Amino acid sequence: MTLNKHLKYLFLIVIVFILIPLKIEATNDVNIHFFWRDGCPHCNTERAFLRKITNKYPQITVYDYETASHETQKILKDIETLLDTNFRGVPFTVIGDQTFTGFSISMTGSQIEKAITYYLNNPYRDYVGEMLGIVKAPSNDSNSESTDNNNNSSYQITLPIIGTINLAQFSLPIITIILGLIDGFNPCALWILILLISILIGMNDRRKMFILGMTFILASAFIYFLFMTSWLQVVLVLKSLFWLKLFIIAAALLGGLYHLKAYFSAPKSGCEVTNERQQQKILTHIKNFTSRNNLLLGMIGITILAISVNLIELLCSVGIPLVYIQILVLNNVTHISYYWYLLLYLFFFMLDHIIIFTIAMVTFKLKGISTKYTKYNHLIGGLLMILIALLMAFKPDWLMFG
Repeated sequence: MTLNKHLKYLFLIVIVFILIPLKIEATNDVNIHFFWRDGCPHCNTERAFLRKITNKYPQITVYDYETASHETQKILKDIETLLDTNFRGVPFTVIGDQTFTGFSISMTGSQIEKAITYYLNNPYRDYVGEMLGIVKAPSNDSNSESTDNNNNSSYQITLPIIGTINLAQFSLPIITIILGLIDGFNPCALWILILLISILIGMNDRRKMFILGMTFILASAFIYFLFMTSWLQVVLVLKSLFWLKLFIIAAALLGGLYHLKAYFSAPKSGCEVTNERQQQKILTHIKNFTSRNNLLLGMIGITILAISVNLIELLCSVGIPLVYIQILVLNNVTHISYYWYLLLYLFFFMLDHIIIFTIAMVTFKLKGISTKYTKYNHLIGGLLMILIALLMAFKPDWLMFG
């Protein structure tokens, strides 16, 4: 199978998951139980927050309770028993089986909205509402059926041939794969990889070709992983700051516009960041590194080349990894899951490199990448980046997959 056929299949995967029509089902209704006390400033702040939340999510109903009454005190005691929690003061908020004490916009507000978006799209029971008779509790016989119905009411998509899948369960891996693939078709990295392999093939030394080629691929992957993990730490620490979100949205929009401009105007494939003089300099470095008799020195030189190439590559597609990290943090996965998702992204980011290198190793031949693959990458990447930027600005909850 030729190189272009391999790349065609990779693009088909991207097109299938982006361009096919999706069928989105309705979400659940969610009740919020809000306990407050007269004269409590944090209660007033949360009340204003909940008012905005109900405007943002019409499926939400807020029930509020003034804690000074004897009846409310009894409700709180029953909630402590029902949910195995302790009432420590106001404001006190209950959503499903989750409780929140106190309130601040940056911390509690973010947690409450995360709980809301999760219950809108996942199995949900209003335990306090059932206790108070606001909603009907499921019977034991229908408990399993109720859970199934709740699953069906969460976000789902219907795909040709594949059928219906739960968007909340599969969207984060899918967006990881899509963005990793698009980011991987970076003309700067591919151009230098192909140049390196073409020189190695001319030496007719399979062992040296394998070692130096894999050194370049692994070093590139490691440097990119370091960049993404570093940016992840920055976003985790500063995620509540408005200017950071604004910066990422702007990066996504500018990145999308850059890709679309490249699609309509780029006359050829290759790295648009480097000029002809810089490309010639890189070629000279590659020849110097690969011609060394000392294999270790050659590997060190190729590693240095990989580092410099990835710095150039980030100028081409910095928006994609920045946006992906923001999506990852929005979904609030476990600490270890952050790194598993980064590794999944990195695998598909390097997949085209691996395929190209494997073909060259097996056949000792290398066909160039057709310009149309680079152009299609710009088109799909540009449209997707602009879509994600708009969602981050106006519907960030649509990027929270549960």
